[in-house]
Amino acid sequence: MKILVFDATSETISVALQSEDKIFKFYQHAPRQQAELILPTIKNLLLQAKLEFKNLNCLGATIGPGSFTGVRLGISIAKTLAFAHDLPIVGVSTLQVLAQSVAAVAIRKNKLILSALDARMQQVYFGVYKIVDGVAVVAQKEEVIDPDKIKIKNFANESFVTVGNGWQIYQNELEKVFGNFNLENSNILFPDAAYILPLAHAAYEKNNLYTADSLLPVYLRDDVV
Repeated sequence: MKILVFDATSETISVALQSEDKIFKFYQHAPRQQAELILPTIKNLLLQAKLEFKNLNCLGATIGPGSFTGVRLGISIAKTLAFAHDLPIVGVSTLQVLAQSVAAVAIRKNKLILSALDARMQQVYFGVYKIVDGVAVVAQKEEVIDPDKIKIKNFANESFVTVGNGWQIYQNELEKVFGNFNLENSNILFPDAAYILPLAHAAYEKNNLYTADSLLPVYLRDDVV
């Protein structure tokens, strides 16, 4: 498999390229620099791997939630590259990618995963995940919500690992909700495109793919302009 994936939905920019058993990747904290960095980084990784777009099986990109500008940027680049090179796209949730980044811990310690990203306006993007065959899958519907209004359903006596900058920014509010829960903090704040790769493999094998025309952003918040 040869897969190119990228994320620009937060304060970071990350790109990863898998060529058979080798992975080439780039990750940088670069607020407001994603637009100028992402295409040169993609080109550089392809050069490192000695690949061209025609050699790829598919593209993978985060489709949100996250920064509206970043989500739109990633979607636009995915659509443009897919159309230009006739490639299918795997579109994955930013919260799911965060969950995938702590999959190893969740498996080893038999924990569920709570992903929370700052959504601005005193809210978080929030989702609950479980690991199935090594891949993070949704266990409770993703939502945008006030952090002190989150409700965890049907997970009595479970333990969790937390991921995402929402846990840092809204620590006090979230402690009111989760004070009695068994939580382990991963200290991972932002998504990393390298963790799109296992999700992309799983989606590709199941033919859960988008075209340039069908790929759409997922904002979770309705009032997006």
